[in-house]
Amino acid sequence: MASLGNWRVWYFSLIYFCIQIAVYGMTFTLPTQVTNITGQKLGIAAALVTAIPWVFGLLSVWYFPRLADRTRKHRPIGTGLLLVTAIGIALSGIAAGSPPIAIAGLALAAIGFVGMQPIFWALPTEYMTGYAAAAGIGLINSLGNLGGFLAPNMKDMFNRTVGGNAGLYSLAVAAVIGALLFAATRYFKRANEIEAGEFDTLSADRAVAPARAVGR
Repeated sequence: MASLGNWRVWYFSLIYFCIQIAVYGMTFTLPTQVTNITGQKLGIAAALVTAIPWVFGLLSVWYFPRLADRTRKHRPIGTGLLLVTAIGIALSGIAAGSPPIAIAGLALAAIGFVGMQPIFWALPTEYMTGYAAAAGIGLINSLGNLGGFLAPNMKDMFNRTVGGNAGLYSLAVAAVIGALLFAATRYFKRANEIEAGEFDTLSADRAVAPARAVGR
């Protein structure tokens, strides 16, 4: 129950929720989107085109998490990758009539959300320790993955009610929201800073107690 009372758990769950909306929204609809963009029926050719974004995603997950670990710039790199995801998703809808550009947009989206996910998990442990970290990470994963359930339904709803590529743009908006929330964690106190403050308070209380005893 302690983890449920930690507002940071809910905050990181919301970020991961936004990430998963973009991830599953693209994953579930990518084959159909590729066939719509290229005008091809499902088959070997469409499958090869569908593989292009994932090739770039593999390169991204190899490069960007290592870069973030090496530079200790997890927050700006992760924020940038989520914004790249949003741009890529939006571009794939805007340029649907130009297959090369639309596929490039899908590749950008894959670079963003595939490379971002390992980077995301580096941050919760900086703000939670002990039981809160162990239970909180499990809760973040569970709640965040609900975004994968919402994404296809949200996309279909916007397509039906608004029309055009509104469903795709809703996924891009979710990625932007996730990026803004992720960037805002720079204002949080890290776990070691919180513990240092608690230690200072405890030390001060212990120092005051003998003085009171002497005064009596």
